[in-house]
Amino acid sequence: MSASPVLELCFCTPKPGVTDSDFAAALRAADAYLAGCAGFDLRRTLHASEPAQWIDLVYWRSIETAQAALAGSEKAEAMAPLGAALGDVSMGLYRRIDELSVGNAAVHDDLQRYEILTYRLKPTASPVAYRGLLARYGEEAAGLDGFLGREVYLDETEGTWVEILRFKDSEAMERLAPIVMALPVVSEMLAAIDESSVVLRVGSAV
Repeated sequence: MSASPVLELCFCTPKPGVTDSDFAAALRAADAYLAGCAGFDLRRTLHASEPAQWIDLVYWRSIETAQAALAGSEKAEAMAPLGAALGDVSMGLYRRIDELSVGNAAVHDDLQRYEILTYRLKPTASPVAYRGLLARYGEEAAGLDGFLGREVYLDETEGTWVEILRFKDSEAMERLAPIVMALPVVSEMLAAIDESSVVLRVGSAV
């Protein structure tokens, strides 16, 4: 993935009648605008089948440069195809927590599978203590065969956490799911998370 300090995370739903190939082309057209924006580092696009959505991961060097790019996108010609094809979008900006991110960020290929997990903590949970749990989880998961890495981001204003987990392929993701859930630290993490806020999306690179 990326070591950029800021993640712009977008969940995109195409308008009815827009094909996957047409929406992918609209997303690619936006690359020309993003590449010219100050502070832009990297973009990764994923496709999720359940629900049928596109997940846009855009990495920036600061919140300010991300916000400036968003403000200018409405008038950018290269963004017009995406605007015409987009039915619905939810977007957020999140700061990376370096010490909780594990794995080789440079490793990437089209077979990899991604889990994008967003959630908030219970009001009674301590964010400091939860960071300790995430650190333990990263240490325990890092040695699992087929697990490639995890990025952790946080919107401190909204209290929303984002975890991006990468697996070698679909087989590795399915094989590791029960193993990861059986880790003792996971039960402690789940006890701190507001279950009603959890949203999990699984996607593959396009």
